Amino acid sequence: MVEKVTDANGNQSTLGGSKENNDFLKFFQVFVECSKEKNDKLTLAYKNSKKGSLASKEFLSIVVSECLIDDIKSIQKLREEKFANRYVDAAIRNMCEQVIEYIYIIKNPNLIKKYFGEDLTYEYPKDDSIKTLIKSLTQTGKARFGKRERVMEMAKDIGELDSDDNKLALYDIFKLKSELEHNSYFNHLFELMDEVNSEETEKENQEKDFNYLICILSAFSEVYDKI
Repeated sequence: MVEKVTDANGNQSTLGGSKENNDFLKFFQVFVECSKEKNDKLTLAYKNSKKGSLASKEFLSIVVSECLIDDIKSIQKLREEKFANRYVDAAIRNMCEQVIEYIYIIKNPNLIKKYFGEDLTYEYPKDDSIKTLIKSLTQTGKARFGKRERVMEMAKDIGELDSDDNKLALYDIFKLKSELEHNSYFNHLFELMDEVNSEETEKENQEKDFNYLICILSAFSEVYDKI
């Protein structure tokens, strides 16, 4: 049986296939609808406050929630178009890093202004050579923090370093996807070699990724819902 799920914006997702797929799509639908409602309230509160700066936990939460939704919609499209797994691996790895950083910053609110670059002295690039562009992006990247903590250190601080029987840690998902991404062309050999069993293997990979995505959204929501 195939069922259509319609979100608050009238967009439809197809339900059908594995239970994990259906559970994830329903979970994601609720996340999208709740995020839209919450972000509308946060935006209105910001406008009413008449703050001149965007550097706030509220605006950071809006940015991260919208990016997560965009990432998952992109992952769905990549799956539909049967792109290689390495593209999904890269997206999930990045989502883990960004959510770890988000939770870490909310826990350490003194970093919010640094995240938005309020303490940054930016030197506009004089040319468009690749070296200059790299230096420019470094200024607006980790230089915003002075010294940005490593992902592992941030994960440890927020209790997302090690998995146990009851919880899958974000850092373990991050490590897994990083390893797959670093060796993505080599790993593609296994996708080619497993072509005979590709449908079964692909289903297993998707079910694992659904679980990872639920873990990421759940960890984010636990903090986001309290903003």
